[in-house]
Amino acid sequence: MEEAEQTIMRTSLSRPQQLLGGDRKLVILSGLGAALMAVSVMTFLSFLIAFLGFGSIARRLVELLRPFAMEIVALRRKPGSEAGVSIITEEQLPAALGAADHVVNILPASEATEGFFSVERLTAMAPGAVFYNIGRGTTVDQAALLMALRTGHLGAAWLDVTDPEPLPEDHPLRGEERCFITPHIAGGHADEAGTLVKHFLANFRLFLKGDALQDRVI
Repeated sequence: MEEAEQTIMRTSLSRPQQLLGGDRKLVILSGLGAALMAVSVMTFLSFLIAFLGFGSIARRLVELLRPFAMEIVALRRKPGSEAGVSIITEEQLPAALGAADHVVNILPASEATEGFFSVERLTAMAPGAVFYNIGRGTTVDQAALLMALRTGHLGAAWLDVTDPEPLPEDHPLRGEERCFITPHIAGGHADEAGTLVKHFLANFRLFLKGDALQDRVI
């Protein structure tokens, strides 16, 4: 058995066409296909990712992304420092959008954030960048997003939230081949209710003591 395995190994390395019925063209095409696939596959290494909104969701994503050695910047209302993350101001946002390979929008819904991703901000993003919205649908000008996808300015858009939800069946974003829509399922887990109750009780104890609450939005 061992001798047979060695024979197969030697044949596959020296004369691979013999394993494919002598079809040399098939071997060449297989090798070409593998090479083309390797060229088209991108890794996260050395990419720049920009978060808009930096709460508990963004912090968890940073933890998951840390092994990929990505450069991470984040926009948030309150200044401060975060390990491995460069906190930026709104004045610095255009430059960050122009440099980022991936832009993750986690902004909450409010008067200040309505239509935050406007024509100007989407245009400011780097050509070929990928946009993700896991915050609220009202924070994005969806007509401007559609145009950015159709013109090829953006590489793709992944939307877990839209305005409205769900989008009408004939909405043009549904038919855009580089737009991927999920029905607000980015969160949630089997014990979500129990987790929320524990979170509430922990915050209630902090409130009774007059301490700062966890994950405060407003």
